[in-house]
Amino acid sequence: MFDVILKPIKNEKQKFFYVTKTASNHSPYNSPLAANNDVKAFEYTDKVTAEFIEKLK
Repeated sequence: MFDVILKPIKNEKQKFFYVTKTASNHSPYNSPLAANNDVKAFEYTDKVTAEFIEKLK
């Protein structure tokens, strides 16, 4: 998802504001790290969010 968002951001010429949803508010919280594991799902979200922030720099 973040890679898709990066494409239009890189083309922005002026100030901008983007909003996206990164997590659901109900279980199951599934991720590539583990299925039905809340801790692993949030760990994955933290990891990819940090990578996204680094790419924005």
